[in-house]
Amino acid sequence: MKIILKSAVSALALAWVAGVATAATLPPLNAPLNATVNQQGTSQEATVNQRASTGTVSVVQSNNDNTATVTQNATAAAASAFVKQVGDQGTVNVTQSGAGNVSEVVQSEARNVVSISQVGAGAISRVGRRAVGTAAEVVGQSGINNSISVTQTTLAVNARSDITQSGDTNVISLTQDGPGAESDIVQSGETGSVNLLQSGADSSSNIVQSGSENRITVTQIGPGASSDITQSGSNNGVTVVQTGANAENFITQSGSNSSIDVYQSLSGAYSSVTQSGSGNSATVTQGVRPSTAN
Repeated sequence: MKIILKSAVSALALAWVAGVATAATLPPLNAPLNATVNQQGTSQEATVNQRASTGTVSVVQSNNDNTATVTQNATAAAASAFVKQVGDQGTVNVTQSGAGNVSEVVQSEARNVVSISQVGAGAISRVGRRAVGTAAEVVGQSGINNSISVTQTTLAVNARSDITQSGDTNVISLTQDGPGAESDIVQSGETGSVNLLQSGADSSSNIVQSGSENRITVTQIGPGASSDITQSGSNNGVTVVQTGANAENFITQSGSNSSIDVYQSLSGAYSSVTQSGSGNSATVTQGVRPSTAN
């Protein structure tokens, strides 16, 4: 069991090992930096680095062989991070560099990985939710061998992402590069992948994926673009590119071995595609696609 706590200034640093606090003295509860680590089980490792003037970190680990690393850089004033791992061989890495960043991760089961990088001020990333007041805890990542990567860049001011992932060997990759971007992703099943890029201001995406070996790729560049996708079945693919302002698309796909390709470059474009069965293909083009010629 390994605990590393580093703070730039006086902090509340509590390390609980098997229910025993290792800190000799406790600063006031309103201390500018607060770091709490509660570990049970075996071969756990927690590393907390706080370099900003204010910030809060809480890490809770149980069972075995989990690793959590939280870094709040000097520019991450008033950032908060919560990490809870209750499975085995889980890995969580959180790096916060924007003022007021919020990150929450609740992870269970085995060999799951979460990586979060926040730079834009006020950005929020949640993989599950901690219990607060009467609100119950929500496990954000469960299953086996799943992976989540969230990047909120400097431009992602006040961006928000909420992710729930279960099943086995699923992958979610999210990059938010525009102010006010919002995403909600729920993924279950096996060997699925979701890749989402939001670089347009105030873009939004709601994705629900289940089944096996399904793929979703969404690129939102136009401001105000929105996408709503529900995918199930097996070996299905969805590709969406939205470069036009305020473009909208709604997709429902089930069945197997089918594909949907949507390209929207015109402002205010709207599309709705519903697909079921096997071996189907649908292509929607609103505007002019870039040439693929060499």
